[in-house]
Order: sequence, then structure tokens, then C-alpha cells
Amino acid sequence: MNLKEIVAISGVSGLHKIIGRTKTGLILERLNETKKRFPTSIQDKVSVLEDISMYTEEGDMRLAEVFVKLHEKGGAPTAKDNAETQRKFLVDVIKLDSERVYDSDIKKLLVWYNALKDIVDFKVLLAEGNAAEAD
Repeated sequence: MNLKEIVAISGVSGLHKIIGRTKTGLILERLNETKKRFPTSIQDKVSVLEDISMYTEEGDMRLAEVFVKLHEKGGAPTAKDNAETQRKFLVDVIKLDSERVYDSDIKKLLVWYNALKDIVDFKVLLAEGNAAEAD
């Protein structure tokens, strides 16, 4: 599974896998235990995880790279940890730009990472991303 297949929908919790397409949207499946399928409509704001990046001190960093660095470092905080702990961890690991990233963005990133860490091979994920950039 790669980040091209995984989406987040504004106003809907959790991450979803793209199963198919319709004339007006996508058919998605929840990544949690329920595996419930549902269609999106043209009004839904769908974000593909591959297209998301984080502000760092060196510039924008693709979400795949962020996930790989979190995985390599290990011991990532959860969304339930306090905001200061989360921010400090990300500043240390990816040199997060603290002035441009909100606490809610950090929490969402950690929720996504913890949801994906057991179902995505992050080494393969980064290799696929680098191959796509070379094309």
C-alpha cells in the first residue's frame, strides 16, 4: 500500500483507502477494523496523503519522508500526549518549522502515522516516492 491510495476527508475522522471511482467521486474503505465502504461526493474535500507536505526549517518535506523519519527514530508520541511533547519530538526529528505548523496539524500527523505504522512498509514507501520523482 502506498500513499497514493490513502486519503483523508475533511470533516470525517480517520484515513481511507481508495477502492474505486464513480462519475462524481471515489469509493473509499475505512482503514480501521470495520472496513466500511462508502462513496464520496463532489462536495467532499478529499486529500491524497501523497500530496501533503510539512513545513520544516529546510523547506517543505513530503509526508512519506516525514513518516520514514518518524519510523526510523521510533518512540513517536501519540495524539494523546501533550502538545509541547509532540512539537519537541517533531522539531528534533524533522526540524519542524514551529512558527508555521499548528498544534492541530501535529496531532493529525501523529494520528495518521500511528494508524499507518503497522500496515505500511515505510522503506518501500520512500523508495516509491523517490522513483516517482525521478520520472
